[in-house]
Amino acid sequence: MHFSEQTLFGIFKACCLVFLFALLSGTAKVQADPGQNDFPEFPIIRNNVDFWEKIYSNYSLNTAVIHDQNDLTKIYEVVTLVDQDLPEARRINNSHLETIKEKYTQILLRLSAGHPPETRDEKRVANMFQGPSTHRRMQFAAENIRAQNGQKERFLEGTVRSTKYINRIKQIFHEYGLPADLAYLPHVESSFNYEAYSKCGAAGIWQFTRSTGKQYMRIDRHVDERRDPLISTRAAAKLLKKNYEALGSWPLALTAYNYGTSGMVRAVQSHGSYENIFRNYEEGYFKFASRNFYSEFLAARKVAKELAGNHARRPETSDIQRLSSPRGSADGDTATRSIKAVPAVKNTAVSISHSAAKGKKHPGSEPRLRLYTVKNGDTATSIADSANISVQQLCRENNLNAKAILRTGQSLRIPKQASDTQEKETLQSTSANKKRSAAATTTIKNLLHTLSENTLGPLKDTPKKTLLVAA
Repeated sequence: MHFSEQTLFGIFKACCLVFLFALLSGTAKVQADPGQNDFPEFPIIRNNVDFWEKIYSNYSLNTAVIHDQNDLTKIYEVVTLVDQDLPEARRINNSHLETIKEKYTQILLRLSAGHPPETRDEKRVANMFQGPSTHRRMQFAAENIRAQNGQKERFLEGTVRSTKYINRIKQIFHEYGLPADLAYLPHVESSFNYEAYSKCGAAGIWQFTRSTGKQYMRIDRHVDERRDPLISTRAAAKLLKKNYEALGSWPLALTAYNYGTSGMVRAVQSHGSYENIFRNYEEGYFKFASRNFYSEFLAARKVAKELAGNHARRPETSDIQRLSSPRGSADGDTATRSIKAVPAVKNTAVSISHSAAKGKKHPGSEPRLRLYTVKNGDTATSIADSANISVQQLCRENNLNAKAILRTGQSLRIPKQASDTQEKETLQSTSANKKRSAAATTTIKNLLHTLSENTLGPLKDTPKKTLLVAA
């Protein structure tokens, strides 16, 4: 069979149209996300998002919410804690929270056994469990009581701190073809504190572990680029883009940022959609933190935008650090050459009394550290002498041993020494604090005996609030 040239061209044209139609149809399927939104708020997580919004915007650092970790609408009690700066506050607060959690465990077990509610607390808890299988659900809930500290002041502090980087971070994500709103993720990870370190060794505003971070950045005994906000942002963009390409949606890609890409790939293979994974997946380390990670991101994004939209009173010294113009870089995304901390935040809508992670500063305090770039001919002794510190201090601050060799261009952390007047004032303040702390310790010990009786009175549909007041 022979075809004319015109006929062959017509067949070729028809095939191209079919292929183009198929391609467009496939694209339409990929973009048919719920609500055609990069970050959909699925109905199944709406209560979780609401819970985290309240944690970030309503509940203070000195409060803890006692709740059901599987149903975040069930809040059993809101506890006011001892000030974290008081002696033994951590031990006292932990002991108190364990006592409160055990109280609700026993209430739930008693009610699940069929005993009628008698006390005000038992009646309040019983009203939370209506419908079928009440006793079985109560028994299950008794094993899932959790305490969550409020984050209101810390989130505000992070929002103020983020003003230095947020626009540049959004620009970097745009360069990688990613949604700009991913820039709000550090609110969940670190409150934009570049000095933040987790218990498992994750560091910087994006909380990279060493093993993951080494795939995208330089991390060794001399340089840790996880602590550079812009370099680590490029690393985060690469990792998030990799997650999205492997999983096909941002709810899954963001959850993988916490849980791991390979783990989420297995979850998708066994459960399919994000909603099914959220509802049913329980393998490996997929626990409360991973299940709630995407909900926390949505809540943090919303609260941060509301704070920015409300034009909260923002001090002129809102920058937490300043990056000098690095050498040999067109856009400034190289390791930090010089960091200057600014005084603690003042005159904000909520006073900030606690900083995230290590670099805690107090109002009016001077920066504790500065960075020094090693020059040709420098030695540890010469650097220490010029900074008026000992060689031992220099080595201790930079995790150097006696055999460590300095190299030109290396950044060193230099402790700043207080003036004689500042040192005298600090010693006087410390002495006064010790006296107040000793008196506060005695008061706290006395309060522990009457702690369970110090309440706000009867509440019906809202959780009871226990007050632990320190003199």
